[in-house]
Amino acid sequence: MQRAIYWVLDPLCETSLLECSYGYRPNRSTFEAISAIEQEIETNAFRYLSKCDVEKCFDSLDYDILHAALQRRIDDPAFERLIMEQAQCPIYEHGRWNGATRGIAQGGVLSSLLCNIYLHALDEMVMTVLKAEYDFFYVRYADDLLFLTHSAEDGRAIRTHIGQFLHDELRLSLSTKEHKCYTKHINQGISVLGWTIIRERDHTGAWHIKRRVSKDRQANWRTRVDRINTNASLTRAERDKRLGQYTQGLRAAYRLTDTDEPMRRHLHYIKDWRGSAQRGGQGSTAKPAHKRENAPTNVGVLLLRGTHASRAQGDTHHSGITHERKHRHGVSRRGEKV
Repeated sequence: MQRAIYWVLDPLCETSLLECSYGYRPNRSTFEAISAIEQEIETNAFRYLSKCDVEKCFDSLDYDILHAALQRRIDDPAFERLIMEQAQCPIYEHGRWNGATRGIAQGGVLSSLLCNIYLHALDEMVMTVLKAEYDFFYVRYADDLLFLTHSAEDGRAIRTHIGQFLHDELRLSLSTKEHKCYTKHINQGISVLGWTIIRERDHTGAWHIKRRVSKDRQANWRTRVDRINTNASLTRAERDKRLGQYTQGLRAAYRLTDTDEPMRRHLHYIKDWRGSAQRGGQGSTAKPAHKRENAPTNVGVLLLRGTHASRAQGDTHHSGITHERKHRHGVSRRGEKV
């Protein structure tokens, strides 16, 4: 039902959304949002980034405000009621169904689209009222708000205006956590949407904008690998399949190749897990060598070689073992008896 509603509602609302909105829209992603930020830093000399996070956005959406936003786009009361029924559907948790008084289920088919519709009023206010008073570049990705400014004072002032508007007009609030709402100079390195952007000098002294996968995201990758490998209900083949699917998803989401530093680290972490499982026996869930107690200190330092070179070395090693076993059983490498 929600998928059918989405197919009808998305085209109706897509044309009304502003260019500053990048989250969960056709042909847009975190990669395009980060690229736009980098381009603005280079061309318009913005030096400060302010990041704001809407506190529990999906859980706090007000149904009356959401309904009013839908009415401005849809001239069909029956369709409006159907959407609101799906938005307010009860959630099954702790063994019972709980009816919601506000908020929508995060991760649902309609949740991202309804969030964009709800926060469209914020985008309009920013691009009209605040744009007339401050010089900035604005990007919104779902409930993450990003502002590039020329000074830290402008960034903090914009954050204050945003917080006031959310409270008065949308019945929402900004997060009070420092790592979710802050203003920083780009030379310090800023973590946004899973990436770290930093302005550094190269060996000639020229300034350049560099982008890296954030350390937090890479730590999450390792946590996911640990969770898959410690799932005792999975066979070795099933674990390998899930790890392959997860890795392929990372390649696509971050547009990485196997020779890029984050992906090389990820692949070697998986390889270390696989070596631990082989030492522990088929289906073993033993921890990687660098995570076991009393492990040598240098085991955790993974020498990052290209995956093709590692694979070639592995094939040679395997081939050597095979030849040795054949020779031990009286068969030469050419298949002749000896």
